[in-house]
Amino acid sequence: MGSKTRLALALLFAPPLGALLGCAIGAAIGTISAMPQVLSLTQAFVNQFTHWFMWILSVTYLSLLSVGLGFHTLAQRLGATGFVTYIVGGAVLAAVIVIIGALVSMGRWDVLPDALSDSGQYLAVAIPTGGATSGIAWLIRRPDRDAPNPPTATP
Repeated sequence: MGSKTRLALALLFAPPLGALLGCAIGAAIGTISAMPQVLSLTQAFVNQFTHWFMWILSVTYLSLLSVGLGFHTLAQRLGATGFVTYIVGGAVLAAVIVIIGALVSMGRWDVLPDALSDSGQYLAVAIPTGGATSGIAWLIRRPDRDAPNPPTATP
């Protein structure tokens, strides 16, 4: 299977699999925070999971297609194609996206501490989701197995 095929498969399957982890974390946080008000923890978890899934899936696809492909290209050019590099890169990029989203929604730079405290739950979901999505994409794509580019002759 060629590297372009593996890249297409990674783009197709990594976001939903990473989003499942993010949904489980988000649903657990939402269920714990709503525990005194609910009678059935299972129903509360399912409701929270359903609430989180479409949001996380759409943001994960958009992030992978916009920022993730750029990170993949940069990592290949720098020769940093290790598994840990991709997991840490995905987690950091997810955190940056959430922080930028918090700043844009707040509208002012001077309220950064308030914006970060408000987005703590989103960071708790985004960081593992970004790491898992990029790790799954790495496992499918396996950029560490690419053959080095052959030297080209100068004209």
